[in-house]
Amino acid sequence: MLNIQILLFVLPLIVYEARGAGTSISLSAQRGRRGGSLTRRAPGPSQLDDFADLSYSTNVTLSGETYEVQIDTGSSDLWVVPLNNVSVPDSIDTGAQASVSYAIGNVSGPIKTAELVFAGYTVPNQSFIQVAPGQNATSIPSQNGLIGLGPNAGSQIEEALGTAAGYGALDNIFLQNECAQNILTILLGRVDDPFHAFNGTLSVGEVLPGFEDILEQPRLDLSEGTHFQFLMDADSIIAPDGRVVYVTESVVTDNISKRWHKHRHGKKDDGRNVTATAVVDSGFSLSQVPRHVADAFYSSFPDAKYVNVDGVGYVWVLPCTQEVNITFQFKGVQYPIHPLDATMDVSSLGVDNITDSRGHAACVGTFQPIAFDAQGEFDIILGMSFIRSAYTLVNFGDFLAGDKSNAKGDGYIQFLSTTDPAEAHRDFIAVRGM
Repeated sequence: MLNIQILLFVLPLIVYEARGAGTSISLSAQRGRRGGSLTRRAPGPSQLDDFADLSYSTNVTLSGETYEVQIDTGSSDLWVVPLNNVSVPDSIDTGAQASVSYAIGNVSGPIKTAELVFAGYTVPNQSFIQVAPGQNATSIPSQNGLIGLGPNAGSQIEEALGTAAGYGALDNIFLQNECAQNILTILLGRVDDPFHAFNGTLSVGEVLPGFEDILEQPRLDLSEGTHFQFLMDADSIIAPDGRVVYVTESVVTDNISKRWHKHRHGKKDDGRNVTATAVVDSGFSLSQVPRHVADAFYSSFPDAKYVNVDGVGYVWVLPCTQEVNITFQFKGVQYPIHPLDATMDVSSLGVDNITDSRGHAACVGTFQPIAFDAQGEFDIILGMSFIRSAYTLVNFGDFLAGDKSNAKGDGYIQFLSTTDPAEAHRDFIAVRGM
């Protein structure tokens, strides 16, 4: 009996180790690297590496050394494993320690500072956690760290230091470069795209050339907190049969205080509108949705079945040749999910023991019933399986740490659909057949 190891990343990062009959999974994907680079050299996009559509990473430098780090909008801190397994050269020890806990596992170590180069910007004294080799939570050999790109409110480093020395990389970039827009944009590629091979790109302070239309898309207000979270519309989720799927459990916000409250869908409390809360998190391989939403997406297809996959949890599996068309809709604009992102063919990873109701090799539904306790904080997590179909822009607004005297307004998120349904259908036929 051989080990199966599957990597899935959730709020902000989970590494699952699934064990059972089968063969070892070797994570490999089309990959491309380009080093990124506040003294401002020349801002520009940072190219991403795509690891089997399960994880995306970019290059940063600390004290002149290049580190490949996962990008994670679900956390706020930078941590690395030293390349020499001892210490990051020329780094300064603050004397403080920090620990970042994930849904499974954690990393911890001394908080240090060093010169960081990221996305075309240089931060002279960026704080980070230096992690011992045995704690590397990425489980991908080429990766030796993680950069948290979420709101600084979730920073464990800042909490430990209690000063501006603990601000995250993006906060430092925005605060030290007041002329730059407080924006982060992410464009994710997919490994099996048959006609447009592309790993992904990230930009800070600017929109990617050719994608300027994102600035005209609806602005979805973000609520203050430790994640990028916004209120969905009542009709935001559209199943493959065209039905609107309503979310019955929800978290709502008071428009004035922007505090979050738990309610039943459709009810009101003191004038507050009740609607579902979505979190956008690039650390999730499988987006997380309520069980009845996943059922609406997958259950009606022939040979689909709901199973418990070791180390992953309950998911829908169905024939890989079954095209599933899911659509999200925000403020009247539709964002179709590419059918290659609605299900995942894990056979390319060496997994051959996931079968449909007829016993044939099957694909996994990438919108998974929520596999952990959300503790009333959100209803849906839009992870990689959503982001690959929509260029994403986050405007931090006043989400920055420190002095708010130069207020720039509320934060918001915008999406630009990158999926043309007709072209996506042709892609699906080319890759999966019918």
